[in-house]
Amino acid sequence: MWFWFSTRINQVEGEAGIFTNANAFKPDQWLYSPTTTPATNKGQQFNNSLRITYQVTPKLKVAGTYKADKWCNCPNQISATRAPEAARDRRFPRLRQEHAEVTSPVTNKLLFEAVGMHLFERWGDMHLRANGGSLEDPALEALLPQLISVTEQSNNLIYRGREINNNTLVPNWAYRAAVSYVTGTHAIKTGFNRTTGFLNEYQYAMNPVSYRFNGGVPNQITMMNRPYTAISNMDNDLGIFAQDRWTMSKLTLNLALRFDVFQTSFPEQTVGPAPLTPSRNITFPETDNLNWKDVSYRTGFVYDLFGDGKTAIKVAANKYLLGQTLNGIGRNPNPVLAMTQSVNRSWTDGNRDYIPQCDLLNPLANGFGQDTCGQISDLAFGTVKPVDLYDKDLTTGWGHRPQNWEFSTGVQHELVRGLALDIGYFRRVWKNFEVVDNLLTAPEDFTQFSLTVPTDPNLSTSGRTLTGLYNVIPTKFGQVQNLHALSDKYGKQIDHWNGLDVSLTARMQNGLVLSGGISSGKQVEDNCEIVAKLPEMLNLSAADAVAASTAGAPAQWRPADFCHREQPMLTGVKALAMYVVPKFDVQVSGSFRSTPGTTLSVGYTATNAILASSSTLGRTLSGNAQNMVIGFEQPNARFTDRRNELDLRIGKVLRYQRTRSVISLDIYNALNSDAMIVQNQAYASYLRPVEILNARLFKVSWNFDF
Repeated sequence: MWFWFSTRINQVEGEAGIFTNANAFKPDQWLYSPTTTPATNKGQQFNNSLRITYQVTPKLKVAGTYKADKWCNCPNQISATRAPEAARDRRFPRLRQEHAEVTSPVTNKLLFEAVGMHLFERWGDMHLRANGGSLEDPALEALLPQLISVTEQSNNLIYRGREINNNTLVPNWAYRAAVSYVTGTHAIKTGFNRTTGFLNEYQYAMNPVSYRFNGGVPNQITMMNRPYTAISNMDNDLGIFAQDRWTMSKLTLNLALRFDVFQTSFPEQTVGPAPLTPSRNITFPETDNLNWKDVSYRTGFVYDLFGDGKTAIKVAANKYLLGQTLNGIGRNPNPVLAMTQSVNRSWTDGNRDYIPQCDLLNPLANGFGQDTCGQISDLAFGTVKPVDLYDKDLTTGWGHRPQNWEFSTGVQHELVRGLALDIGYFRRVWKNFEVVDNLLTAPEDFTQFSLTVPTDPNLSTSGRTLTGLYNVIPTKFGQVQNLHALSDKYGKQIDHWNGLDVSLTARMQNGLVLSGGISSGKQVEDNCEIVAKLPEMLNLSAADAVAASTAGAPAQWRPADFCHREQPMLTGVKALAMYVVPKFDVQVSGSFRSTPGTTLSVGYTATNAILASSSTLGRTLSGNAQNMVIGFEQPNARFTDRRNELDLRIGKVLRYQRTRSVISLDIYNALNSDAMIVQNQAYASYLRPVEILNARLFKVSWNFDF
């Protein structure tokens, strides 16, 4: 019997790239006023693991692992575009794993193995807390319901309060078993795996509304339907497979076939009233969701060209399925989540008291005096009617799961003894795209217009007239009934990637190891046929926009001009070296990588005044909207900085009797590069740094073996 135990306490604190707000936690203050105190993200983790392995008989080994973690990143998510008071406490108060396995070499050719695991997670992106959280004063936590979140359009800064929170429970059970049979020419393996579980998520907001300002002037209110609880079941994530590696004189074949079933459903659920939906009392019956069935394959061969083991030709053709869990389409069709979650409405704060003088429960335009609130963006808000429907061909059937096919070929050749060259070509093709069709609008229900881009040397579209912009006609504003379906029902959509890898590896007789190479590739996307029929697809949500998830960019309209997107050839470089100085028993190593930056977008806040002078819209925006955000930078035209990173290590080996120690010094980002990883993509603050590469870091460690 063997045992292994590990415990770790890890604490981290780092400046977040923004100063604290002097007006934080002041309900009567509405503007961000920076202090000279840097804001910091903090985290604390406790990890404990115990593993026991028992050799019951010479042909039977059992093992088990128990892992219990607890951690709190409190506060978390503070950045150059999110002030500390708008952050979250990201908590994992309970993260537990029990794991058991059995291994049995029945004969010298037959191996049996089985594994079972239970994983229990309680986690949440929760509000700031005083009890064991990020707030020191409980009185501040009591103020949170009064602090309405504000997003400033000119720089995408979110401050004053947080928009939404969640508290989630995720238990699941997984098990797998396999039998391997190995002969001189064949290595056959067959088995299965299965996972079941559920997701219980409590979604809430400390305040049911949030505001949007532009230059400190209110222009929009977002209304939310929280709180509620949504439950999603993973009924079956099953895979059954068989594979064989067949070795002949010069040829090795790899063949595999896998059958997958993925099924989810939703139990009966009741949703009660919320502050902005006071009469809501809905019970949804039990419903099925995903029911995908797929057959995947792996095929490949390696051929020893001259039979001397120095030149190998490799070819492979494989099909891969999207790794699906209870996220995305695994949970989104839940009838609780398919209701309209939030709506926007324009707001003119005539007396500048930051309090809407209108009836928020009235979905139509209304107001008092100089204060006016426009019609909500979706009239289904607060009703039983689901805003999102899901086509059965998207959620069920054979071969409808998102997937990609990959073809690769290459050659590996030993140039001289200890020096090998490896060249490979790869092509990936993605299939089964999800599109969203608003059934209550057609292409003719949108006004198409063009816009002249401001003259700006930082823009690839500077001074250009962009066409293919859309705004729904006023009589159709607020009418939403989305159907999620496969793109093939509407036209052709492609997403391809082609790449080339070249690498050299050298293993010298003196123990020196060198390796390096380049990896180049380009992606091509096109959905022109789709957006011609579904102009609403050009309104990118924050999750879909290329830069939104990292730079806090809001939802934006992308011109139809950009429906075909093609990257330039992007190349990354990697190299490493390792050597042990024999006389001094000193380990020396280093690695270098140079990776391309990410593509930049620009969110241009086009007000009605700007549209009147620079566009052909010919009217004000529908729904009394005061502006629309337009992404007018050509995709893949500009990128963030290339990241050049050099990491070094030197370690001294010390030996005493039967013990061995290594004292090491690691230097990360030895060049101290300050490459910009994320840049602000609001036009008024375009290219302002949001995140840069971590500064040079030194680490001293001691490893002791006995």
